[in-house]
Amino acid sequence: MATETPSIPGKIEENTAKDDFRKQFKDPAIPDDFEDAQSFLKWAVKLFDDDLEDDRENREQAITDTKFMAGEQWDDFVKQNRVAAKKPTLVFNRLPAFVAQIIGNRRLNKTDIKIIADDTAFRESAKVREGLVRSIQKVSKADVAYNKALENQVISGLGNFEVCLEYAYDDVFEQDIKIKAINNSFSVVWDHQSEEPTGEDAAHCFTVSTMRNDQFKREWPNASSADPTTDTQLLGYDIGDGWITQDEVRIVHMWRMRSHRRIFALLTAEEGEEDGEDVVDITDLDPEEFTERLVTNAQGLPIMREVDRKYAQLYIFTATDILEGPYELPINRVPVFRVPGWDINVGEQRTRFGLIRFLKDPQKLHNYWRSIIAEKLMLSPKGNWIASEAAIAGRETEWRESHLSNDPLLVYNDDGSAPVRTPPSQIEAGLIQEAGMAAQDLRDISNLHEASLGQQSNEVSGKAILARQRVGETGTVIYQDNLDLAIEACGGVINQLIPFAYDTARTIKIMGEEGEELSPVVINDQTNEDSVDITAGKYSVTSSTGPSFVTKRVEAGESMLNMVNAMPDTMAIAADKIVEAQDWPGATEIARRIRLNLPPGMLNPNDLSPEQQQQQAQAAEQASVQAQKEDQLFQLELAEKQASVTEMQARATQAEALAAKALASIDIDQFKAVADVESDRVKNIMEGAKFFAEQTDDSEVDTPVT
Repeated sequence: MATETPSIPGKIEENTAKDDFRKQFKDPAIPDDFEDAQSFLKWAVKLFDDDLEDDRENREQAITDTKFMAGEQWDDFVKQNRVAAKKPTLVFNRLPAFVAQIIGNRRLNKTDIKIIADDTAFRESAKVREGLVRSIQKVSKADVAYNKALENQVISGLGNFEVCLEYAYDDVFEQDIKIKAINNSFSVVWDHQSEEPTGEDAAHCFTVSTMRNDQFKREWPNASSADPTTDTQLLGYDIGDGWITQDEVRIVHMWRMRSHRRIFALLTAEEGEEDGEDVVDITDLDPEEFTERLVTNAQGLPIMREVDRKYAQLYIFTATDILEGPYELPINRVPVFRVPGWDINVGEQRTRFGLIRFLKDPQKLHNYWRSIIAEKLMLSPKGNWIASEAAIAGRETEWRESHLSNDPLLVYNDDGSAPVRTPPSQIEAGLIQEAGMAAQDLRDISNLHEASLGQQSNEVSGKAILARQRVGETGTVIYQDNLDLAIEACGGVINQLIPFAYDTARTIKIMGEEGEELSPVVINDQTNEDSVDITAGKYSVTSSTGPSFVTKRVEAGESMLNMVNAMPDTMAIAADKIVEAQDWPGATEIARRIRLNLPPGMLNPNDLSPEQQQQQAQAAEQASVQAQKEDQLFQLELAEKQASVTEMQARATQAEALAAKALASIDIDQFKAVADVESDRVKNIMEGAKFFAEQTDDSEVDTPVT
């Protein structure tokens, strides 16, 4: 990690004791592709002025749009004339409602950056990287940067934000990746030849700030003190407007893309590693380190190729001095991200605009017609009475101030005709109609109608209202989509910077998909078996947009209540989760109390309170003791049964022996004689039964048993 080149250098301190040490950080180096600092500055100033001039018309229109959004909605000439005539110049600014609708819709949704490993072996590392990206966005307050870029995009047609590196703490050398907002969209000057929406193909990009001369001298005491009255030709190049004034100095951060030649070779895995092949950068290696591992093709030649690897380089300068640099990052694009609105090419001319550009005319008309109506109403009290001079002679004040009096009686002189009240000025229907048409034009041009703005319209059913709101979201999705492209490109740059900024053994915080903070992870520690190496592997970056966790939580709470109404008995088992999902004060505490009364077996171990965990441990211990007792009883019963079977077997053996002895003592001839007698007796009984059945004609006579 290039710690000697911090991305945001510290200020030079008054204490000069550290000057020698700080020079290695602060003293700028002349770019290696220029002969001297003056030739670089001449080139950079001209490049800046060329880019600025190419986009001048769009920038001027964007400034006008921004001022119009802020309330400057009357043409100077028309306003001066009306003010001189003491006529109202009212501003009924309806534009913030349209802009807020688009910005608010984005704030209710979240763009999630996904990191996907190209090789399944690095799947765990991809999860850690993805959690780290979420943590970077959280710590950086990236939503502030995204929302500001969207706001500038919708209003002026272009927004920007950037990625940079900052030291994690003042007393460490570890750097963290940060996402930062660029509040002033006009402070960024893009390469005028760039065509990609996010600026991915830009060869350079300028971010501009101004500083008061006295502060500038404290910040960079060794820089030149240029005088705007001095002939700039003495510098060898022209300095355009705005670089130096009596009070301020323009400071420019210039990112430009460069490349260096690298040699890659396909090598076999080293001893002790898993079998396989790796593509390795061998540019700076000793040939002895890789010659034996070279993989050859069918012709016996080593598989190698030369590549121009891109990197981003930063210089900070004024028109007369290189203040700092170079700072280099191993990324394939500038770390500034463009968020355009509508970007239309008319031949070679590029026209860029946001939502405000074509709402200005109907808004001007709306202001004008409403001002005319107000003017008519202002004139209505005048000429309230028509009277002859004789009728009100001596009573002029009484009649002139009649509208201020509560006295219902007005007296006039007998020698004159009675005064006549004139009706107040009527507002022409055409004026009201024109004001209404201008308001409708605003809705039609923006494609944001009453339902989208939360106003009552012709739709009566919920489904119809949602459909009308969907029309508005679809009509303005270009703004959200362009922001998503920029966020995805930002994720790609962060993914490239992770091995650079997080290349040492350290413990990092990562976050889950729902914004929850997960357990800290140890990375890049070869001595820790639980460590994850996030510097290895290749990854792809995608993004997805959906409702934020807060929005999904509200929707989940409503859906749960609907399920309770449909299946009250079934959903009773999830009472704690239903209450926890509600947006009430104290919902979490109520859910905790409900969990205290639930059986421990119904709960996830992570959801158990300390009391429930203790109860569960006691119940488990009691269950274990009971199981041991039951096992002992079972073993005892089993032993008793086995003893009983053994005794029965012994008795059976003894009976068999006695039976055998008895059989041995019987006279076989005598036994046969007894058997023959018994056989004849049974035969006689059966014949008698048959004869009896025939006599009674009954076929179901029971056979007598003797």
